[in-house]
Amino acid sequence: MHEMSLAYSIVEILLEETQNQEESIKEVYLKASSLHQIVPESLIFYYDIIKKDYEKLKDSVLIIEKEEIKVRCRNCGKTYYVENLFFLCEDCQSGVDIIEGNELYIDKIIV
Repeated sequence: MHEMSLAYSIVEILLEETQNQEESIKEVYLKASSLHQIVPESLIFYYDIIKKDYEKLKDSVLIIEKEEIKVRCRNCGKTYYVENLFFLCEDCQSGVDIIEGNELYIDKIIV
C-alpha cells in the first residue's frame, strides 16, 4: 500500500519542479526497479486520483519504466541481470552485490 504515499510524493516533486512553469504536464516518466516492489497498476491508480486536484497535472499520464537489476558475484566475479529477487550467484551460489537497478526516480517530465 506504499503506492499511495509514493503517488503523493511524485505529485509534490512535480509541483515543486515545475512551479515556475505555466504549461500543464503531459507525461511523467518514473524509473523503478523491482527491488522497490511497486505495483505499477496501483501506483498509476493513486496518481490518477491525486492529480485531479491540480490543474497543472490533471491531464498528465504516469509512465513507469522498469529498471533491470544487475549484480556481480562476490566470489567468481560474474556479472548478470537477475529476473527474480534471489540474490545468489547463478554459477557458484555465492552472495552478490547489486551494481545497477536500485533506482526509483522521475526520469522525465514532458510539458
